[in-house]
Amino acid sequence: MTARFSLPAILLGSALTFTLLPANAESMPGEGLPGFLDAHCVTCHNPDKKKGKLDLSHVMASPGNTDSATLLLMLDVLAAGDMPPEDEPQPAEDELAVATDALNG
Repeated sequence: MTARFSLPAILLGSALTFTLLPANAESMPGEGLPGFLDAHCVTCHNPDKKKGKLDLSHVMASPGNTDSATLLLMLDVLAAGDMPPEDEPQPAEDELAVATDALNG
């Protein structure tokens, strides 16, 4: 038995995949989301340290191809002010706005 997918379902799935982040997420002011991650996140959330069992280096490389669970987690902790931790340098309001706008799509 072969699986059959309808064209509308395929198009909807494709649209959802490509709208997780805006097309210009990599070229936004301050280098967009990748620049924010480089400045405030990947020091701890990288392949070597994986603080909180989270590696964000793949998001820097390709933010538009990141799973939605990771993007939602990032948005939640940034919006709640849980990250970066209090003892780390904090992003400026405009930097944080660029990152959360990119995550909101």
